[in-house]
Amino acid sequence: LSMAVSKIVLPADFGIENLDCAVHGNIEITLKEDQKMRANSMILSLHSPVFQNMFYNLGRTSVELDDFRADVVRQFLSCLYDGKPSIARENFREFYKLAAVFKIDWLKVRCQVAFCGIIKSILVKFGDNASEDEAADVLEEMRWIVDEAVF
Repeated sequence: LSMAVSKIVLPADFGIENLDCAVHGNIEITLKEDQKMRANSMILSLHSPVFQNMFYNLGRTSVELDDFRADVVRQFLSCLYDGKPSIARENFREFYKLAAVFKIDWLKVRCQVAFCGIIKSILVKFGDNASEDEAADVLEEMRWIVDEAVF
């Protein structure tokens, strides 16, 4: 007996407004300083095999993400709902770690592209006719690469 497995299709109106929603939020997320929010297990599982395993195989109804900044976790979860990550220099490291921990390949790629864009914007400042002081400033600014790179 063979059964076809259909792909889950989300309704068009099941968007970002449903993040932290009392009705659709069947998973409790614990953030830093005991802040809490809610998310939908189906949305998270569509993007992550780790979430899928946690919710459907292990039966978990809560996730602790208190190792990460609360604002970054909110941005991370938001991008799983709307597909629009807000990756910046300030949140890059944690965003990438979240994507890596939850094995979200498309988001890891987006983080890598954002990382390259950040490096490019720093290098553009350098230019061909930069003075020694300008070069030193650019190199100092780029020092964060060593601290932030997690690839």
